[in-house]
Amino acid sequence: MLPILFDALSILFIVAALSAVALVFTKKISFFGGVFVTTGALVAAAVTGMYSFKVIYGVDVVTAALDGFFKALEEALHAFSQENAGGFWGSLTLENLSLLKEMYKAVFPSLLILNILFFSYAFYMVVKLVLKLFRVPVHAYPKFSQLYLKKSAAFMLAACYVIPFFVNNTVYAAVFSNIGIIIFGVASLCGLSIVDFHLRQKIRNSFFRLLVYTSAFFILASGFGIVMVCLGFTAIADSFFNFRNLKPREVKRNG
Repeated sequence: MLPILFDALSILFIVAALSAVALVFTKKISFFGGVFVTTGALVAAAVTGMYSFKVIYGVDVVTAALDGFFKALEEALHAFSQENAGGFWGSLTLENLSLLKEMYKAVFPSLLILNILFFSYAFYMVVKLVLKLFRVPVHAYPKFSQLYLKKSAAFMLAACYVIPFFVNNTVYAAVFSNIGIIIFGVASLCGLSIVDFHLRQKIRNSFFRLLVYTSAFFILASGFGIVMVCLGFTAIADSFFNFRNLKPREVKRNG
């Protein structure tokens, strides 16, 4: 009976997520309000689905996935000797893998929320693009190139990375760390928005911009983490110096 209840709840959450999309594009709620509602509903659906799976099969999805992934890494580590492996493989040890696994468990909530948040935002932008193709007015909705990080979020991000050093309770430290990761993920997206803003001024043709983004992805894929950090710090700096000379009112009115 309990699994059926959880499955029903998951379906309701998914319906709520899709309903928020409809409400946004019928101008009943704001664009970002809809994105957050959709994200929250999908996160709730995912958590409910994982708990239902655990009740039915007795398997924790998160633990099983991490165990499988790190077991594969451990096998790969054994396959490459320290003498013959350099770079990534050469720096790994069984102790490092164990610590990395525990870290991933601690920050899994933020990774789940971030992935669903990015998916929700991308879905809204696709819907916006489809409406634009059908000549439905979409100028009132935000443009990707005008996303910005608020100063309050930048200060909150700094607090989330400082507070764990002064908190002895591991639970509180994990909570602040997860909040910090979510905010920094959003900051990285805003940093990419800054890049897109300036790229649009240099390259007007959308096809050529796509080629630039595709090329950059393949070139910088190996340093993805460093790129994300650079984008995040760019967005934080932009929240204070406003590199694009955007005004909140202009962003709200023009998208």
